[in-house]
Amino acid sequence: MIKKIFINFILFFSIVILQFSFVKVLPSPVNNLNIILTFLILVTIINYKKALYFAVFFGIVSDIYSLRGFGISLLSYLFLVLAVNFLYNNVFTNRSIISLATLCMLGTLVNVFSINILSQIYFYLKIEFFSPRISIPLFINLFWQIIFNSVFLIFSYLFLKRYIKR
Repeated sequence: MIKKIFINFILFFSIVILQFSFVKVLPSPVNNLNIILTFLILVTIINYKKALYFAVFFGIVSDIYSLRGFGISLLSYLFLVLAVNFLYNNVFTNRSIISLATLCMLGTLVNVFSINILSQIYFYLKIEFFSPRISIPLFINLFWQIIFNSVFLIFSYLFLKRYIKR
């Protein structure tokens, strides 16, 4: 029990450090990769209850290190886990690589648009002074994020499927 908690703790902090320290300083299209989002999608597919815990922890840490209002990342990650779990169990029942890539695309869309909608709500409630704007660079970055997240998720899934046995 303590060993599993320790392993999850190390995994959590290594992903946070990797996302906020290394990925964000990469060149322009590659820095759109969201390792936290792809990890949450992968964990949701494997273990839904553990994904909820990770979503809360990742959301709190992401909110601490972001310029958005507190709770936006937390709520968007929880929406992501709920949407991915629903889609995985009820819509994508064939469990193929194509359905995994589509699930990643829809999960990325849910995450980005929930962040923008929640930021807009925070702005109108005067909790936050930043109003997100829907513009061309948002859609370009969203395109690159979908591509990089899908590729990273597929390689991670294939790695786990090949080298980790239950």
